[in-house]
Amino acid sequence: MSLFLAPIHTWLFNKIKLFEEIEQDIINQFPLILTQDTLKAIYDDYGYPMGDEPIESLIDTSNIHGWLQTSINRAEQRQAAIIKVLNDQVKEAADTVVAVYYNKGKEKAIERNETFTDPNQIFVTLNDYLLEGMPCDRVNEVIEQDDQQVIWLTNRCVHQDNWISEGMDVGYYYNFRAAFIKGFVEGNTDKFTYQYEKEPKQKHTIMRA
Repeated sequence: MSLFLAPIHTWLFNKIKLFEEIEQDIINQFPLILTQDTLKAIYDDYGYPMGDEPIESLIDTSNIHGWLQTSINRAEQRQAAIIKVLNDQVKEAADTVVAVYYNKGKEKAIERNETFTDPNQIFVTLNDYLLEGMPCDRVNEVIEQDDQQVIWLTNRCVHQDNWISEGMDVGYYYNFRAAFIKGFVEGNTDKFTYQYEKEPKQKHTIMRA
């Protein structure tokens, strides 16, 4: 247990908040389906989003790691529940959600306004945004890296249980995440491109265009 906040805790907290921003963007796309009553039922199960409250007023300082892990699980389960509602009622809902993720990635790249000269710089920076469990989970493995491209594999799934709990295929989330990465890369520069291959292992490539 930890009794004090460290920069890594705030870093992870901000990634959860971004995940909740995306949740709200999704909700805004489907106001007639994701009504207040529908959302209340989901919030009753998984809690309300954290909103604009600072980490200091929310976190359990006697169990910081546990609080962060619980917050990640709730955010992912809540979003999976939202996608389940949408899929049940809108045939192409997932396509709209992909666009939401892409646009959010692009928005964050523009906000960052950082000039990347090396593909690995983009990969490292993405770790400030992508919610991939706790830092100790070590989800991604870089297998090739030079000044032309960086290639990494997603070797461990830390999302599946949260999506399966809602009867959802975690593949939806991975498609959404790939859209965010693509938006981030394309929102920053036209000098690099991003490719995602789902099979046989999740393979990601950022390469010089």
